[in-house]
Amino acid sequence: MTTAKPARKARPPRSYDRLAARDQMWALIRKLRRFTVTDLRKAGVSKQVRISFLEALLGNGIVRRVGEQPGRRGWTEAPVTVYELEQDPGVLTPRFDRDGKLDTTPSTADRMWAAMKPLPSFSIPEIASLARAPRSTTARYVSFLLAAGYLAELSPGGGYHRQGRYRLKPRRNTGPRAPVVRQNGAVWDANERRQVLAPRKERQAAQAAAVTPEEIAA
Repeated sequence: MTTAKPARKARPPRSYDRLAARDQMWALIRKLRRFTVTDLRKAGVSKQVRISFLEALLGNGIVRRVGEQPGRRGWTEAPVTVYELEQDPGVLTPRFDRDGKLDTTPSTADRMWAAMKPLPSFSIPEIASLARAPRSTTARYVSFLLAAGYLAELSPGGGYHRQGRYRLKPRRNTGPRAPVVRQNGAVWDANERRQVLAPRKERQAAQAAAVTPEEIAA
């Protein structure tokens, strides 16, 4: 009689990128307040990603080293550094520029998301103007939020002179963090800490799988 193999631990989805990883780690750091690199494994990211984020936080005085504790095997293993949250800038995950300095400038997505939230309805040009964003960028962001179920289309657009109107669904006003469109076409919601729209290739594959041979032949 053969015994069933234990189920493998589920891996994070392929679209679980660096941005999502940092959101997960930041939420965990704020919850724990005092932690080790090992504690951040609960965020489901590699040690390299954990250390990279910690170095940026340390360099900007957001966390500090407070001591050491024995390794998992006691004193037979090298001691583990303990960190503590020193300055808590809030729920939004800290962002850093290329030089590792704290970047407090709202991103284009942040500005567009903030502009949409208080409006009863809006058009793409209105959001582009309020958020100081290119119209093409705004149109792309709106199309992804519509596909991900955040927006309701009140009236369709019809070319340059007939702009569609949209509104943010109240139940999809998920929080202060703007949903982010990744390079692979996925949408990540840092407020809910989950992917809300699958990557483009996965959506295309799902659509292709839904087409029957009879439909293709027709």
